[in-house]
Amino acid sequence: MSFPGPYLVEIRAQGQVALPTGFVSPLILAPSSSARTPAEWNDVIESWDREEVRRALWSHGGILLRGLPIETAQHFSELLHAFKWTPHVEVGNPVKRTVHAPNVANANEGPPELYIPAHNEFGISSIFPSNICFWARIAPEKGQGGETPISSSQWVLQRLKEEAPEFVQTLADKGVTYTIYHPPTQLSGDANGNGVLAAWGSKVVPGDDAATTKAKVEEEIQRISPETTWRWESDGGLFTFQRQPAFRIHPLSGEPILFGNITSYFGGAKNRGTLEPPYLDATGFYKPPPLYGDDSAIPLEYLELLMTIVEQVRAVVPWEQNDVFVIDNLAFQHSRLPWKKGSRSILASLWDSGLEKDMVATTRV
Repeated sequence: MSFPGPYLVEIRAQGQVALPTGFVSPLILAPSSSARTPAEWNDVIESWDREEVRRALWSHGGILLRGLPIETAQHFSELLHAFKWTPHVEVGNPVKRTVHAPNVANANEGPPELYIPAHNEFGISSIFPSNICFWARIAPEKGQGGETPISSSQWVLQRLKEEAPEFVQTLADKGVTYTIYHPPTQLSGDANGNGVLAAWGSKVVPGDDAATTKAKVEEEIQRISPETTWRWESDGGLFTFQRQPAFRIHPLSGEPILFGNITSYFGGAKNRGTLEPPYLDATGFYKPPPLYGDDSAIPLEYLELLMTIVEQVRAVVPWEQNDVFVIDNLAFQHSRLPWKKGSRSILASLWDSGLEKDMVATTRV
């Protein structure tokens, strides 16, 4: 069946944006006919032309399915499995996730007041998913915030080249270093408190001694990039210094895009008050902002400019109950706005379509 087929129609909603390409972002689809069961919607999605879905995601940045009877984590899981993608296997995740169904877990579990700036999921790594999908298990109250904005990485790069071409060139030449700390064990009360073994211990088995465990962890870290280094702390904690290119070529457009977590890691350091050397917070914790790939400082005015551009071009569509939001993680970044009151529960699911393998790094922008 061609996408989206006869059972869904395009609708418009507050917060969509018109992209420079002429497409609207995101694409929002709602049922056009009488009610169907979750299983029947799975059949509809399974019948879609895969290439048309890929191109729709790339063109619009995301497809928001509104009004479907997706009422449980299991429904959400089964709907996404109908796309026939491959579940993404996480390597080195600094964020704790609670699993609810096959390939479905909580999105970031940080407190309501926490603003999570824009990023590509696992943009800190060379192992990243092509799509990140969200389901509004509990949509935030209207007018209270809690949206999940998306921003076109190509549009952001276009603006950045116009306003700070020297920054773009330096990023292209040097890449980016992301500094990440993993505590010895899971850290309660901290959304980024994923322990060493939870993040890097997929190859560790019961009975491995300390030396074997450490060797297996280090082998996993080396998969991130040849330039990535690490430092063990005396208590068993671990710092990784993950060096990644700032730009990659999107396989459908053939054009360079900004890809990574620069603004989200800048926001994290800003929250902790660690934007300036020696990058220590009030407790002595080391949390630098993103650095250039040679570990030199990125001027803060460039980081502020990038944050401003991302926030100016983003689409901010308020959540509605049971919304399913499928995002092209290769072409668009997503963020999380804080919310003022009430409950909000968004589940996430990461998938590989195969396109992620063709996202090659580039220094030509």
